Amino acid sequence: MNNLGLCYKFSKKYSLGEDLLEDCLQKRKKKLGVDSKPTLTTMYNLADLYEVQEKMDLANSLFLECWQRRKELMGEDHADCVLTKSRIKDFPPQQSSTSTTTDVTDNVMS
Repeated sequence: MNNLGLCYKFSKKYSLGEDLLEDCLQKRKKKLGVDSKPTLTTMYNLADLYEVQEKMDLANSLFLECWQRRKELMGEDHADCVLTKSRIKDFPPQQSSTSTTTDVTDNVMS
C-alpha cells in the first residue's frame, strides 16, 4: 500500500496517493505499532505528500511527530532521523528529555 501510494504521488495523482497512504498509516499503526520502522516510513511519506500538495500545517505536524518517534527509536544521528528533522519547518525550541511525544496523526487524520 505504501509503495502504491508513492506511485500515485509520483504520477501526480495526489488524492489517490493521500487516501492510500492515510489508510496504510492507520493499518500499520494498528498492526505494527506507531513506533515501528514501516509505520514511520509511511508517516514520512504521507508528510511528504502533504508538503507536495502545499498542506504545510499537516506536513509539518507529521514530520515533527515522525522525527520525535525516530529520534527515540533510532537515535538522533541516524540518517532517517536527520533527514526527517531537515524537513521540519519552524523547528520547535529544544525540548526536555522528559517530554512525551504527542500523537498528532490522530488530529491530522480527523
